[in-house]
Amino acid sequence: MMRSLDGLNSQQKQAVESCDSNLLVVAGAGSGKTRVLTHKICYLIEEKGLYPSEILAMTFSNKAAREMKDRVQILLPSFEQPRWIGTFHSTCLKLLKEFHLQAGIEQQFSIFDEADQLALIKRILKEMDVDPKHLPPKAIKWNISSAKNESIHPIELLRNENQMSSKALEVAQKYQEELEKNQAMDFGDLLIRMIKLVQENEQVRDILQKRWKYILIDEFQDTNAIQKMLIQQIKGPQTKVCAVGDEDQCIYTWRGAQVENMLEFEEDFSPSQTVKLDQNYRSTKPILDVANAVISHNVGRRKKELWTTKQEGPSVDFYLAEDDYAEARHIIDQVMKGQRQGKPLSDFCVLYRTHVQSRVIEDEARRRNIAYRILGGTRFYDRAEIKDVLSMLKLITNPFDNVAFERIINKPARGIGPKTVQNLRDLSLQLGTSMFQVIPKLKGSSKAHQALGEFYLTFQKLAETAFEEKPTKITEKLLEKTSYLKALENEHTIEADARIENIEELLRTMSDFEEQTGLGLLEFMDQVSLSSDADTQNYDAPMLTMMTIHNSKGLEYPHIFVVGLEEGVFPHQRAIEENGDDELEEERRLCYVAMTRAEDKLTLLAAARRKLYRFTMYNPLSRFLEEIPEQLYNKVFNPNLDSQTPNWRAGQDSAYDPYSQLNEFELASQVLQKTKAKKNSDSPYQPGAFVEHPNFGRGLIKKSEGPDTNLKLTIAFERAGVKKIMLNYVDLEIIHPM
Repeated sequence: MMRSLDGLNSQQKQAVESCDSNLLVVAGAGSGKTRVLTHKICYLIEEKGLYPSEILAMTFSNKAAREMKDRVQILLPSFEQPRWIGTFHSTCLKLLKEFHLQAGIEQQFSIFDEADQLALIKRILKEMDVDPKHLPPKAIKWNISSAKNESIHPIELLRNENQMSSKALEVAQKYQEELEKNQAMDFGDLLIRMIKLVQENEQVRDILQKRWKYILIDEFQDTNAIQKMLIQQIKGPQTKVCAVGDEDQCIYTWRGAQVENMLEFEEDFSPSQTVKLDQNYRSTKPILDVANAVISHNVGRRKKELWTTKQEGPSVDFYLAEDDYAEARHIIDQVMKGQRQGKPLSDFCVLYRTHVQSRVIEDEARRRNIAYRILGGTRFYDRAEIKDVLSMLKLITNPFDNVAFERIINKPARGIGPKTVQNLRDLSLQLGTSMFQVIPKLKGSSKAHQALGEFYLTFQKLAETAFEEKPTKITEKLLEKTSYLKALENEHTIEADARIENIEELLRTMSDFEEQTGLGLLEFMDQVSLSSDADTQNYDAPMLTMMTIHNSKGLEYPHIFVVGLEEGVFPHQRAIEENGDDELEEERRLCYVAMTRAEDKLTLLAAARRKLYRFTMYNPLSRFLEEIPEQLYNKVFNPNLDSQTPNWRAGQDSAYDPYSQLNEFELASQVLQKTKAKKNSDSPYQPGAFVEHPNFGRGLIKKSEGPDTNLKLTIAFERAGVKKIMLNYVDLEIIHPM
């Protein structure tokens, strides 16, 4: 048997061997989609006779791309390795550098990451004398990025959708103009410029459509409109497309992902066939039964039900705590119980809907000396000292990069103040070149002018050998010549020591890059721009792990805790207020993803009351719990709730019977009504009444919907604008009745 088919089940083999038409592989959670992708690449080379250069495989993370490359190399060690395995962005970056002349761009253009984009927007706001409090840079950046996920003409889209003020549109337009002046692109531009090049240049289009005979896309449910357009543009008449994904795991629509790309594949890439992978290799049957029950309530999906040969396993538990502190105590109790049974801390993972839920659990873990880590914090390459060093390197390789220049012109302090920088900026605009290049033309004899001259000579000298020396060598020279490390050492603080360690880690990363690739500084900078700290996390560290469900995608742990299963928490209040099926279906997919991270044990938790955003909420239990048949999970007895909820009854032999005939929604409603009783008639919460919200402040009720026991209010707040509020979820003080 061929190596490319070794160890595959019948469905996986079908997916690998189906090569004569476009193919959609609907790969359920834990069904071995990465194995199918890598084995298919090997099958195309080994059996179908394709050259590795005729295969393009695109993923969503550098980690996934590396894993795919490594697996292919293990399966086919004697073959040339495919050079076209990478992320969407890295693929477009490579192609734009290859066809830079046809695209009308410099080959050494810079890539602006999120921090660079924000810095540029802030500078534009300052030049326009606009208060960033009125036009928040992050909001402008988000609108620009969202538009670039949808259209190759993003500014026109923003203008036509009328979602931004005229001043914000002017900022967006100037932002795009400044990128071009800086010989730079953001991530969205990489795809847009590539699509435009293929559309407008027949020669490039012909080359690419003949270059690849097979295109594979991983995590197809997470693709956006632009990414689908790119695939359609580079696909030739004879090129076959294989997309692998799962609409049940589409959880990134808020950043442009379109679940429709999965559901409409057969129409977009006709003729095609579909193969379903529904055998799960990760979780036990009790876990899959619960997950299948929840996701089956979604309408926008293909019908499938995961199954496994792991028929036996611990029951799925549900624990209703009296509050969020008790919820945290129960989690740590279970973790410590597992430790006593010989299980490492790395077996346990806590998943929550939003970051704000973690604090109480963190406090409890610290109080009881449980080591933990939070995944999804500040990325390594976003740390200030790393950004500084990378900006210096950017300036060495691209003297047109004004954003990099402005970041490091006075780091470490050289006595170059805002006035001098503004003079450089003005002269740069006047002469139509970069701020760095106008330094020799700036007249003056001040200390600042002298410091500018030294700065210019230092970076000019470094630039002369930047493309000849290894990245570590040029960076060590840069740190020495600029006295950057020395300045940190002179601070004599713990924080400065940590920053020095981070810079040393950057140098180690460079050294590894040199050894593994033999490439230079430009290629290293390209890799850094496309990397994230999540790609290099050590997921095997012996600590309890906590993270949002969004950050858990692609991960697995023996024991998963899913917390906060209450209406308004999970599903999120925003999805409930939108009152739309799409938002709630995404929340349900998020719940499904959380549950299917568990290998052996799944514990679901909720709190009868929870303190979030400075006020206490008494929410009904999540609808996702109601969607699970009671016989599929075990309701753990909580003695602290026994007096107020007599329907929780202890069973025999240290086991607990399920709740009585009263279901959990009715039980939570009793707690809610007991503590948050609302008037059944003559409610003061009527249109025209003024109220005080604990977060949003003073507001005027514009609309009231539903019965008095479950009022939904539309309120115009003085500070926060118009909001929809479920009265049961928040204390609203009547200031002035109708």
